[in-house]
Amino acid sequence: MTHSERHSPLSVLDSGNAPYILELFQQYKNNPDSVSSDWRVFFEDHDRQAAADHDPASNTVQPAEAFRTYGHLAAELDPLGLVPRPTPPELYPSCPRLTEIYCGKIGFEFMHLATKAERDWFAAEIENKSFALSDGEKNDIYHSLLKTESFAKFLHIKFPGAKRFGLDGGESLIPAMEYLLNLLSGKGVQEIIIGMAHRGRLEMMSQILKRPLDDITNPPELSSSGDVRYHTGYESDRVINGRPLTLSIANNPSHLESVVPVTLGKVRGKQDAGKNVVGLLIHGDAAFAGQGIVAESLQLCQLDGYKTGGSIHIIINNQIGFTTDPTKARSSRYCSDGAKTIQAPILHVNADYPESVIRAVHLAAEYRFRFHHDAVIDLVCYRRHGHNEGDEPVFTQPIMYRKITAHPSVASLYGEKLRGDGICLQPPS
Repeated sequence: MTHSERHSPLSVLDSGNAPYILELFQQYKNNPDSVSSDWRVFFEDHDRQAAADHDPASNTVQPAEAFRTYGHLAAELDPLGLVPRPTPPELYPSCPRLTEIYCGKIGFEFMHLATKAERDWFAAEIENKSFALSDGEKNDIYHSLLKTESFAKFLHIKFPGAKRFGLDGGESLIPAMEYLLNLLSGKGVQEIIIGMAHRGRLEMMSQILKRPLDDITNPPELSSSGDVRYHTGYESDRVINGRPLTLSIANNPSHLESVVPVTLGKVRGKQDAGKNVVGLLIHGDAAFAGQGIVAESLQLCQLDGYKTGGSIHIIINNQIGFTTDPTKARSSRYCSDGAKTIQAPILHVNADYPESVIRAVHLAAEYRFRFHHDAVIDLVCYRRHGHNEGDEPVFTQPIMYRKITAHPSVASLYGEKLRGDGICLQPPS
């Protein structure tokens, strides 16, 4: 047995053996055949890595991988600016294009996905494909935001102190939903079944399902049930780009996420009957992280008896649960981290930027249809009023609500942006 054959590389890789390894490495450099085969492979790998470290193309790949993995940590996600934005040391400050792509208003989490095909698809969509909306589409977004805000203000004045769990602060959900209807209809979807908790239900029924205002404020079904208006469900038919599309929102009790498996069951039943149906699940941030029924439902998504071809999840992330700060409510960094158990992509997006929200919806839907898997959008927003409109949130969250009180609405911010871009706002069509 020669000197180089006494030990395998893995058995001696510690600092105390450095002189021995250097001696072997010099021996290898003089004559590669003079060392054992395992050491020769070890040193060949070392040479390849050293060459890659000095290769400009390799260095380009390394920053890209760093931004794909860690860029979301430095993204500008919080409309209120209360959450610190760390800059991971892995991110190269000399890469402005990657910084613009991965550290803007959307934080992309996709490097945990199960297959290379999925990861490569996301990277290509994010880095190589532009996403732009026409001036007409931007005008429609603005009017959607205005209508949603006006609807909430009307209810707030007409029914002072009444619980409505308004969407105030997360209004960009509504134009994003309208965009999603167009996208799904264009892919041949015949029906969308929505499962969601309280916040934003009335806006969803009014703006998306087109339920008449009289029915929303005084639902006929409540006369016999004694329930509250924000628990009721509804179904309507719309025509999107000349195609019929059925929309339904499931009844939901006060147990928030209990509607999730009910919605998935309805979707699967209609799919088994031959209908092209997609499930859309809209969650609250604290509930998505804290309620076990969410995890129980997520883990069914790829099982033969339960899968539905992928659900689209949107988390209305108010950054607060009732009166509890996220740092006191969960151990994970994000409220959406539970979705990593099923290797779903997660798109965190600043709700003050409706065009970014729409881009996130676009990516989630395209991924769902390409890979038949769930996708999650973490809509980072705020709650303009308390847990319900009868609460005074300043008592429990004074710093946050001083910020919120001074913060312009999404419609105001977007209108200002469009005027600054020189877009002439037209009256609603």
